[in-house]
Amino acid sequence: MASPHRILAADTSHLVPNAAKAAMDLIERAAVVIAVQSGEDALVEIERGGVDLLISTYALADMGGIELALKANQIAPDLPVVILASTDDPDL
Repeated sequence: MASPHRILAADTSHLVPNAAKAAMDLIERAAVVIAVQSGEDALVEIERGGVDLLISTYALADMGGIELALKANQIAPDLPVVILASTDDPDL
């Protein structure tokens, strides 16, 4: 059996981690969801290694999701990143 995917979910609520876990359960894929509430905590996890996917909200308490993605890219250039935004701003 393959090792579970490690998904890092950066969100000030529990919505993103719960949604990530539910999505993986739905497609019957094993996953470990690591929930953090700040960009700095996310960067610590990325530096530890073994993260397969980063999912972040657009706004975190300590930095924006874009800033997190750029910093994550410096640590792990091949790490896929998904940024979720809840807005009706067409320029975003």
